[in-house]
Amino acid sequence: MGMVFYAKGLCDPDPGGWSIAAWVGRVVDTGEPFASEAEETHPCSVNRSHMAEYRALLNCLRYAKGAGHQGFEVRMGSKLVVNQVAGQSRCHAPDLRPLYEDSIALLRECKATLVWVPRGHNKNREVERLTCYAYEVAAGRLPENKMPLFTPTRLATPIE
Repeated sequence: MGMVFYAKGLCDPDPGGWSIAAWVGRVVDTGEPFASEAEETHPCSVNRSHMAEYRALLNCLRYAKGAGHQGFEVRMGSKLVVNQVAGQSRCHAPDLRPLYEDSIALLRECKATLVWVPRGHNKNREVERLTCYAYEVAAGRLPENKMPLFTPTRLATPIE
């Protein structure tokens, strides 16, 4: 089964707000989602959008590794994260450095590739919806069962 993952992080307000790290896995041939996760972090001064983007990537890679997946593609809209992991930019922020190093190690272990998808070119809006949904749930504005596209059995687990 060929697969592709979409990962996205969000922090609002940035910095210091709710932080959401989400990903969706899809079967390449059918486009069907097979797993998803959204993780929230309560507002605190260290939360930043780049940290959420790295957490989304890491959570996706940890899931894939645990499920035994290899040779897949991860698509992200964060040019900073993709460029840092690809070695095109340096990772100077001390709080991002461990996330950066773990991302590189897991990408190698999974034999996965990381691809930047510009915002306007991403045809898969599911990870955007999941991220926004998780943010609204975390902020108390939506109940957990009102996911607009599909509902994971609970946030942070595979779709059943």
